[in-house]
Amino acid sequence: MMEARQHNLLDDYHLLSYDVLDSTNEEAKRLAGGGASHGAVIWAKRQTDGRGRMGREWVSSEGNLFVSVLLSPDCPLEQCSQLSFVAALAAYHTV
Repeated sequence: MMEARQHNLLDDYHLLSYDVLDSTNEEAKRLAGGGASHGAVIWAKRQTDGRGRMGREWVSSEGNLFVSVLLSPDCPLEQCSQLSFVAALAAYHTV
């Protein structure tokens, strides 16, 4: 696995950028398992083992956006589970 380049972002967030990564989501899980907390934004130019919803294969060629964000929100689990949909809609409307 490649070494991450770290960049500071707004307040509590920092960007970890990779040229190639197996999966940004798997990297977020590894970071959380290693004690990392809120604020890591994991970005890869290319993924070698990305997965979509329900474990579907995710085509991850260079030139697309592959990002996961490690969050520790202070809200009930029912609300937390909706954050990915809200983020996706916000990204869609922004682009």
